[in-house]
Amino acid sequence: MAQCVKMIGGDGDFIICALDGGSLLADVARIHQLEPIVASALNRLLMTTALIAATEKESDTSIAVSITGEAAVSKMVTFACGDVLKGFCDMRFAVDGAVDKYGKLFDGGQMTVTKQYANGMHSTGQAALVSGDIATDFTHYYIHSEQQAVLFVIDEAVSADKTYCSAVMLSLLPQADAAIAAQISERLDDFKNIAAQLASGADLSTLLSKICGALPHRLVEQRELSYRCDCSRQKMESALISIGLDDLTALRDEDGSAELNCHFCGQSYQFDRADLEHLIEELHA
Repeated sequence: MAQCVKMIGGDGDFIICALDGGSLLADVARIHQLEPIVASALNRLLMTTALIAATEKESDTSIAVSITGEAAVSKMVTFACGDVLKGFCDMRFAVDGAVDKYGKLFDGGQMTVTKQYANGMHSTGQAALVSGDIATDFTHYYIHSEQQAVLFVIDEAVSADKTYCSAVMLSLLPQADAAIAAQISERLDDFKNIAAQLASGADLSTLLSKICGALPHRLVEQRELSYRCDCSRQKMESALISIGLDDLTALRDEDGSAELNCHFCGQSYQFDRADLEHLIEELHA
């Protein structure tokens, strides 16, 4: 399980949210069977999406992030809401170990962040990719699309053939005291070494407290996360119904069955002729 820790510093001057995401990387690699650098990029996007969701005021706000690339990766999508955390990646071509930098996976493109609120309202922001490095691109996104001082740091370390991953989201709030903001900003390099310390057995919340040092801070949330998809047969039925009566009837008459696969987890859903007949009857009702 991944561990997510959220702290508030000063008198509400800054928020630090951090994630120990090594287990997420293992899940991504197992579920999606991606090249190591692609799995790492998707995991970085997953961790960052989870951090954004964790810093929302309402816990039931959903965060969807989509990146469209111009190179090997055509599209990378992640989603976080409550205990649901999932993602997928569409590739134009396999990298076969030839790509050693994240920027080469995308080679330009665009990031879209959509926040869906419980009251039905939503907001969408966009920004061009500036490097292909997820942390750098999200920092750029918040500055240029949301006009917020938010910094992301993502780190990885390998120990005994196991990869440890950490992601940190540091938000300086508008009312932040200038002196406190300067002090926490001076400690940014410390956030870049968290994964190595996790590999040595350190506790994430203890590490964050150590980095904050004498700066006033308090732990406000600590919870576990895991890769979890919320797909269901009912949702797949809705997807089939959405293609319309004519296409659904043609599917029954020409193929006699349908198979739908979830992009996020690979789960396969089978619909035989009787299932399709039932859905057609629903459309006639």
